[in-house]
Amino acid sequence: MTASTKSRFATWIAIPVLVATVICGTATATQASASSSTLNPEVAAAWARTHAMDPPTFGADCTYFVSRALYHGGLDETSRWNFDSSDPENVGGGRFGAFTRPTATATVADKLTDYLVKEAKVATKIPLNWRKNEVPQASVGDLIAYDWDNGADGTIDHLSMITGFSAKNGQYPLVSQHTPEQRDRGWTWAASDGTWIESARPGAKVFLIHFR
Repeated sequence: MTASTKSRFATWIAIPVLVATVICGTATATQASASSSTLNPEVAAAWARTHAMDPPTFGADCTYFVSRALYHGGLDETSRWNFDSSDPENVGGGRFGAFTRPTATATVADKLTDYLVKEAKVATKIPLNWRKNEVPQASVGDLIAYDWDNGADGTIDHLSMITGFSAKNGQYPLVSQHTPEQRDRGWTWAASDGTWIESARPGAKVFLIHFR
C-alpha cells in the first residue's frame, strides 16, 4: 500500500455519506489475491479497539468497520476487495460522495467471510460452540462471524474482531465492533439484550475466522 493510497483512504472516511443501504470494474489495486504476509492482526485489533466507539460511517457498517481494521493492519487491497470500485458485479451499498464506493466484499458480512476464506485464502472458518466460552485457537485480530437472522440460514449476518481476552482465564475472546458500537464485548454476550446470544437469537450459529 502506498502513501497515496492511505491518504486517499483517509479522505473517504471523512466524506459524508449520501446513501446507507449496506447490510451490517476497475479497482485501484492490481493484485488478484490478497497476501496474509502483510497483515499484522495485532495492529488491526488495536485499530478496531481504538475506533470501536466512533460514529458509524453509514447505516449498518459492521463489515466495513472490520474491513477498515484489516486494511490498517496491512491486508493488501485487491481487485476483489478494495475501497474504490466501479465493478457493477462487486459494489457495496454505501456511497461515499459521488465517485467512490467500496466493494461488496468490504461491506457485506457474508461476502467478506467468503472472500477471506475461499478467495484470498488468508483465513480458515471454524465452527464454535455457544456452550464453550473458551476458544483456545483464537488470536487477537481474528474475527467472530455470526449467522443469526432467521435462526441460522447459512448466511453470515454480523462480524466483529477479537481485540482481547478475559483476564479470568485468558481464553474467552472479547470483541470490538460496529452496529452497535461496542468495545471488548464478550463474544457470546448480547449486550443490547442483556442476555446470552444463544438465548436472544435461538438457533444462531457462530464461527471463528482465524487468520493463517
